[in-house]
Amino acid sequence: MYENIIEQIREKIDELEAEARAIAREHWNYHIRENIWKVPEEKGRLNVYVRRKRDTLEIHWSKFKFIKPTSGGPSKIRSTYLRKGKSHVYPSRVLTVAGQAFELEVALETEERLGAIRSEAWAIGKILRYLREAEKRQRQRVKLIEDSEGAE
Repeated sequence: MYENIIEQIREKIDELEAEARAIAREHWNYHIRENIWKVPEEKGRLNVYVRRKRDTLEIHWSKFKFIKPTSGGPSKIRSTYLRKGKSHVYPSRVLTVAGQAFELEVALETEERLGAIRSEAWAIGKILRYLREAEKRQRQRVKLIEDSEGAE
């Protein structure tokens, strides 16, 4: 019984992941379009990452910068994750401080959509934890019954 419910919940997590990745891709495409003709000092540096670890969906914003090595060669990218806090949505102040003025409107709209996904994924994760606990207690109960019947 629990296996079927858990499988359905995992399918929902798959849907949320696909939706979040599509939103992140949309933001990245905007980022590329807007930055293509800008000088490096004016380019937007906000990026959003979507990652799945087992049944957990992680959605993070980061600010990145390019670092040129002193010895020459290609530049390296350094990302710094932005702090979200305890809520499911990044405070607009965090994105405002980290981003360029031209990218803020799109970043805030993107974060509003991703925050809703983050919130739903959190609730689904909580459901999964309770289902796993119920499944564990069911196994313990069945084992207890089997042990008591075997003792007779």
